[in-house]
Parts: sequence; structure tokens; C-alpha cells
Amino acid sequence: MHDASRKRQNNDRPASTTAEDSAAAAGPPSAGVEAAPLMPPSPYAALQHAERLHAARPFLHLPAITAARYGMGERDWSYAEVREGADALAEAYRAAGCEPGMRVALMLDNRPEFFLHFFALNRLGVSVAPIHGEQDPGAIAHVLDHADIV
Repeated sequence: MHDASRKRQNNDRPASTTAEDSAAAAGPPSAGVEAAPLMPPSPYAALQHAERLHAARPFLHLPAITAARYGMGERDWSYAEVREGADALAEAYRAAGCEPGMRVALMLDNRPEFFLHFFALNRLGVSVAPIHGEQDPGAIAHVLDHADIV
């Protein structure tokens, strides 16, 4: 796209360049609806925002066929349940010494609990290096050697 074309969009209106411009261009939020931040500061903050809007709605669904592989039943986790579970795990991680700036390797099967651990660590400002247990041992060693894991 040419520079002149980038400067104009939406029927020759000037392109928005700041968050304020974007919000103004979008118009006022609907009555009773909280405006979403353009870019939440973290995945945990995005979860909190979504929970405020949709606490009881499903965040995650575990279908029966997948649940059976883990010896579980089919179920849904609401936004509130995921946030509450993440908060409880965050306290356990904090008690274990996790603090902002750390990097932690997280090896879980492809299970719903991964999200709880991910959000818990993110809440504390800890970076997650996800590792799949079925990866080649050399690939796992590479991640552990290069990700600055604590």
C-alpha cells in the first residue's frame, strides 16, 4: 500500500494514530457496556475484564470425548471459575517464591488446567515457557537451556 493510501481510510477520513483517536472514531460505548481497553496490559488483565462482562458465561469447554481421556466428565469453566482458580494458584506460586520477572517452564498435557496455571503465573508477572511432554527430549532441553528458567 502506498504511503498516501495509508494516511487515509474509511472514506477519506484521517487514519487514527492514537488510542484516543481510535476511541473517538468508534463513538461512545453503548449504555451499560464497559468499553474494552485497546490492549490489555496482560492476559490476566484481559481475563479480569472479560469476567467483569461475562462472569457466568463459559470461558472454556471440555467436550466429553476429550474429558474421557483424562478421566473427567464433560464440563464448562466460567470466566469467574477460571479467574478464581488462577487466583488460588497464584497464591500458591507466590508462597513457593515466584515473583515478577521470573521465567517458569510449565509442562502439562493439553489440559484445561494449563490455562489456570498460565493466568496464575501471569498475574504474578512471571513469564511462562510452555513445554509439551511429548516433545523430543532434545527440544525440551533446548527450551530449558535457552529460556532462562528459574
